[in-house]
Amino acid sequence: MLSRLYIKNYALIEELEVSLVSGFTVITGETGAGKSILMGALSLLGGKRADTSVLRNSEEKCIVEGVFILPKSLKSLFEKNDLDFQEENIFRREISAAGKSRAFVNDTPVTLEVLKEISSSCFDIHSQHEVFLLASPSFRIEVCDAFADIQNEVKQFTHDYKLYIKERKEFQKYIETAEQNAAELDYKKFLFTELESFNYKLGEQNELEEEQNILSNSEELLMNLQMVNDALSSSDNTALNILQSAKSTLSKIANKHPKIEEQLERLQSLIIELKDVSSELEGIQDDIQPNPERLFEIESRLSEMYTLVKKHKLNHGDELVALYDNLSTWLFDYSNSEEQIEAWREKLDKTEAELKSKALKLSEKRSSGAKLFAEKVESILHDLAMPHAQFNGEVIRGEELNEYGIDEVYFRFTANKGTQAVEVHKSASGGEMSRVMLAIKSVIALKSSLPAIVFDEIDTGISGRVADMAGQIMRELSKNCQVIAITHLPQIAAKGNSHFKVSKTVVNEYTQTQLHLLNKQERVEELASMLSGEELSEAALENAKTLLGF
Repeated sequence: MLSRLYIKNYALIEELEVSLVSGFTVITGETGAGKSILMGALSLLGGKRADTSVLRNSEEKCIVEGVFILPKSLKSLFEKNDLDFQEENIFRREISAAGKSRAFVNDTPVTLEVLKEISSSCFDIHSQHEVFLLASPSFRIEVCDAFADIQNEVKQFTHDYKLYIKERKEFQKYIETAEQNAAELDYKKFLFTELESFNYKLGEQNELEEEQNILSNSEELLMNLQMVNDALSSSDNTALNILQSAKSTLSKIANKHPKIEEQLERLQSLIIELKDVSSELEGIQDDIQPNPERLFEIESRLSEMYTLVKKHKLNHGDELVALYDNLSTWLFDYSNSEEQIEAWREKLDKTEAELKSKALKLSEKRSSGAKLFAEKVESILHDLAMPHAQFNGEVIRGEELNEYGIDEVYFRFTANKGTQAVEVHKSASGGEMSRVMLAIKSVIALKSSLPAIVFDEIDTGISGRVADMAGQIMRELSKNCQVIAITHLPQIAAKGNSHFKVSKTVVNEYTQTQLHLLNKQERVEELASMLSGEELSEAALENAKTLLGF
């Protein structure tokens, strides 16, 4: 239940705080006093979007806060959204002067979607305009599912159905891709055969280019290598002979000076290194053999490779290997695509058959739920002075699956005997619709164990004995959940356990909306005023006392 409501800087409300109790609370007041403002503020706690137009003072933020005492059965819903569940749970909305909106549950910031999800299980606001709900196919189905106790089954079905739809879309894309691939098959085969015939090996380009460079410059290489070898070791006046002569000379005087021995060792190292260099160069020279035929083969191979690299817009010959592998995979996948399509189609057909089987079972249970719901609504309508009213919940099985199964649900209504029932939102008059919606909301509230329900002028179009019956139904409903009703009918107002009056006053030249809890005498006067207007006649006062049972 809603135990406390605090509103600051919202429309005509400067600051307002009210404590509420369980049972049936009524709110009355003159037209324009601000009853709808209260509902607007409360709807912010339900996740409704808002803008700066709600600010009374554009320089201050708007705050709406509600304290709810909730059953422990809702604890899992809080835990699901990583929120603490407390004995008193605080919902708060803040709208800054800049238009920024923030939402909190127990002082933890939440998104509007989370606030809406949680609040929908805590309270429900029903206004006279909410008849449009009846035009919603999903609302009608969900109502029947609640009375059939199949919400969890439907939730699982919806999950499975969405997976099925997702897989079916992927299958369709696969077929479209396969059809596109069929048009490319001959070209892909040609490319694959071309690369297969070329038979490029990883690293081949670098090896060929290196060999090409050597063979192309073989004469120059041999000539210069010979010159170097001659200078190092192949003539009388070579570098090696000079170093060896220097070594021999230093050996004769090494014992004459301590530092000469050190330099002699260094000279020996140079001789060894020079011999090694000379030997390596001779080996390189021996390996170089001019070979015009081999050079032609290499250049032909490289030319063909460069052509393929350019054709496929690659950067290096090694990338031909990856291209070949990709084409091989593509062709393999294509060769198996028909088998894949057939296997996939069989799987989807099986899934669809299983879903249809589940949908038919849901449909049978949903039909029972629709019947039960309709019977309860019709019973209340009979209590609301509509003895010939007929209310039907019709479940029609369609041809195609949907996220709820295979059904479409229609609520059909007629108030008169001998007339055909038609869809509720298309048929009922204003007064009839008020009674129909009161009956529907009452039945739903009892079934859902909703902690609180708010009726915002649901009594539009009714009066007299019917109004008295409507008030009695709300009072009976309040034995199971908190009921708050904004009403303009004294018959309903008299049924309340507590009674608030909304009024407007002018303070410092600013109009303000205030909410006042009426005492016993004030209730008598308020009802008398609702019965006779501003002039409180004795008859009106006595009538008011009678309504209140005083």
